[in-house]
Formats: sequence, structure tokens, C-alpha cells
Amino acid sequence: PCHAAKALGLGDDIGSLAVGKQADLALWDISEPAELCYQFGVRPLKELWKGGKAVSGLRR
Repeated sequence: PCHAAKALGLGDDIGSLAVGKQADLALWDISEPAELCYQFGVRPLKELWKGGKAVSGLRR
């Protein structure tokens, strides 16, 4: 992701975790990435952060 952000001229604001950069983060309740596509209708998302702030009211 950091290379894509740099290629678009956005590397100063996004693309990596660093102080002062925008932060979008998803925390999943899974053991391995492949679990994200195992079951349809199951949402293992534990927390979502957009722009450095927690998004509340996630539907379960």
C-alpha cells in the first residue's frame, strides 16, 4: 500500500502507519486471511477505525 500511495503522490498522508498520517484500520476476529471468504453472511469484523476514529454502531 505504501508504494501505491507514493505513486499517487499521497505518501505524505496515507499508505503506512506513522504519526500524523490518516489511519483506516479494520480488526478481524480470524486466524488467517483466508477466513474472510469462507462463509457468506458472517461478519468477523471486531472494530473499524476511519480517519483515526473508531466507527461505532457496527452491525453484527
